[in-house]
Amino acid sequence: MEFYTWVHEDKNKSTDQWKEDFNSLKENGFEGIFLGGDIDFLKKISPIAKDIGLEVQAWFWTLNVNNDEFVQKEHPDWFNVSRLGQSSLTDPPYVDYYKWLCPSKPEVTEYITEKILKILEIDSISGIHLDYIRHPDQYLPVGLLKNYDLEDKYYPEFDFCYCDTCKQKFKEQTGIDISTKENIEQDDDWFEFRLKSVIDLVNHISEKVHAKNKKITAAVFPTPDMASIMVRQDWSRWNIDGAFPMLYNSFYNEDTVWIADSIREGIFHAGRELPIYAGLYLPEMDITDFIEAIEFSIDGGASGFSLFPSDKITKEHISVINKLKIEN
Repeated sequence: MEFYTWVHEDKNKSTDQWKEDFNSLKENGFEGIFLGGDIDFLKKISPIAKDIGLEVQAWFWTLNVNNDEFVQKEHPDWFNVSRLGQSSLTDPPYVDYYKWLCPSKPEVTEYITEKILKILEIDSISGIHLDYIRHPDQYLPVGLLKNYDLEDKYYPEFDFCYCDTCKQKFKEQTGIDISTKENIEQDDDWFEFRLKSVIDLVNHISEKVHAKNKKITAAVFPTPDMASIMVRQDWSRWNIDGAFPMLYNSFYNEDTVWIADSIREGIFHAGRELPIYAGLYLPEMDITDFIEAIEFSIDGGASGFSLFPSDKITKEHISVINKLKIEN
């Protein structure tokens, strides 16, 4: 069983502190990290982790570009648009940082791919780990609805993308003008069009990444079916080297056995030898839940785990991990 964790840049940490953290992860059973931050940070810090013996994949926010001031200023037309005609740049759904690019635009594909390939020039980076590689949430996890005073139903302001590029491409493919069609949210062709926009983007990136002899993995929603409905993300059709579904059972008002069921479903839908690693959300788990989540994940066929966030990993978690390593 392999263990990973998501680690993000912290400007208050010294190089020695990073070294201490990485040593601790390596000594306590972790194989690798997903390291997030700008390219200068990755160049500086990733060699430290690699020298300690950790695999380092760059944690890359793909279509959510909240921190990309260049693209927000220079290319406002690249952002996706809701069914109400609102750009996520000017009217982000749910929270202020939900500013999303449209995956249907060739210039978006080119821009994202170039950024990724630049990161992969860093020798100490073994691959790219895609996050936010989807459309904005059409449906939220049921456990989070109360946070936004919403019901579990369709809202047009959360339905993306209806930009001119998407509408034109869809019309060319189907002859349908989605601006004039009623109940379009129930149209199978339109549903597939938006799934395919993300599939094509991922597989384009994957081809370029693999040509560099690097890995490509992704943080995804729990199962391909759920992900498709909630965020237009059918990761079973992605050419990636590993899927890290965020099996945050508390978000869905589910117990830990749901984690095993989700992994089995992911394996079934992928239909190939795609390693699936259980993403576990530590703040909502006591140690008993954590132990159950580990056991159910293994029972479901998981290849390993990724724990989030890294600063919530305790001695109790480490004890469970080390025991598992000894037993296996």
